[in-house]
Amino acid sequence: MSSLTTKSFIDRERRSLINLEKTLHGHESKKLVADKRITQLRQQLNRASSANTISSYQRQIQTKQTELNRINKSITDARKKVFDKQAQINKLNDKLARELKSEQAKVDALIKKQRHENTKFAKEQEKGLDRQIRQQKTLSKAIVNRSNSFSDHVAAMGWKPTAHENSEYEINEVVQINGRIDEVLAKLNEIGLGQSILFDEIEELKDKSKKISRKDLRLLTIGKLVSFGTKEISPSQADDFFKLITGVDIDKLIG
Repeated sequence: MSSLTTKSFIDRERRSLINLEKTLHGHESKKLVADKRITQLRQQLNRASSANTISSYQRQIQTKQTELNRINKSITDARKKVFDKQAQINKLNDKLARELKSEQAKVDALIKKQRHENTKFAKEQEKGLDRQIRQQKTLSKAIVNRSNSFSDHVAAMGWKPTAHENSEYEINEVVQINGRIDEVLAKLNEIGLGQSILFDEIEELKDKSKKISRKDLRLLTIGKLVSFGTKEISPSQADDFFKLITGVDIDKLIG
């Protein structure tokens, strides 16, 4: 039985107790009236002088005394019922106290368990976050190293852009590049990066490809992949996106 059920029983028993106390009060009021009437009859009996009058008062007194005896018995019964009902309510109150204590203990245990689980979850989240940070640092370092390798290789080879490298794209080439950029954007959408900064930066290459040289597009593309992609894509994905946009394999460029 729950504490709510016990409380309901207590409320019902208290209402019953109130009714019993009202009944007891009614019997006690009747007793006062009967006692007063018997006193009056005895006073009148003492003043009576004729035999008939004395006999009449004696019969009235006897009748009232019989009535008073019934009232006294009703009072005794009512008092016992009130006493028993109060005892029953006291037992229910004790029971309620035990149930509340038990329920509170369960609540405390649940709170303690929840706190433990929350602490455990927080620690696991912290560990997971640490792993992600380490992975992102590794990815970032790998992509940056790849970019540096490309730059160092170009410098070591004494590479200088040709006239073709310095030239801007033809209209038909710009259309092709925009198509390839759309393919990269679609791949970013597939891996859940449709709302990322990298997505916006790659999309911006569409407009840039109309205004810059082939060499500058390559440098701008690898710059965006390094700057904005280190926390979101792997080095191999960066290589694939670079090749798809520029048509150049970075591994071949590095040699």
